[in-house]
Amino acid sequence: MHRLLIIALSAVTTTACSGQTGDSQTENQHFCIPDHREVRIDLSYSSDPNFDSDDGAEQSLQAEFSAEEIAAAINGYKSTVIVRDSQLYQGIYLMLDKRPQKREVPQPQPDDLQPLASGLYTADKSTFLWRAYKPDAEGDFQYWGDCFDYIASTSGYSCHRMFYFDDWEVTFEIDHQNIPVSDQVDDFIRQQLTSWRCKK
Repeated sequence: MHRLLIIALSAVTTTACSGQTGDSQTENQHFCIPDHREVRIDLSYSSDPNFDSDDGAEQSLQAEFSAEEIAAAINGYKSTVIVRDSQLYQGIYLMLDKRPQKREVPQPQPDDLQPLASGLYTADKSTFLWRAYKPDAEGDFQYWGDCFDYIASTSGYSCHRMFYFDDWEVTFEIDHQNIPVSDQVDDFIRQQLTSWRCKK
């Protein structure tokens, strides 16, 4: 399913503008993502008068990493996982959007939280889709991402990890079997984003 999504989005025409050699740079953004990684969807063509294209969101940036290169960089990362009888490819499809001015995420009471795996907690695991939290260095629970059960499966789940980098919201999907190394995945992505900052 992940591979089909990447193939479909990779068919979208990408455009390049001035930036580092061999890289693309979106207007008003400071990332110069290598062309071989980036897929850009231009939403500025919308004819809907209710569509707001003046808030800096007319372009959505995505980048992809193969499961093999992530597994080579992160010890313990599973490049494929088995769900029922299917082998699912665990490449990472990274989504970058301008950081919202305000995000309303309910802050749970610690007594309401139940453990998931590898330091994650949730207050509403009984539902199909639930929020995951993780304690920070001070022990306060911070929003980590949204998780959801596998479809047509009795066990297992996947998560949409979300964190902020500079003024950007970074989102990607990660299977629960790779959550034990999710901190290393975060670090790997942050290193990539740091290297993609456009040079003035």
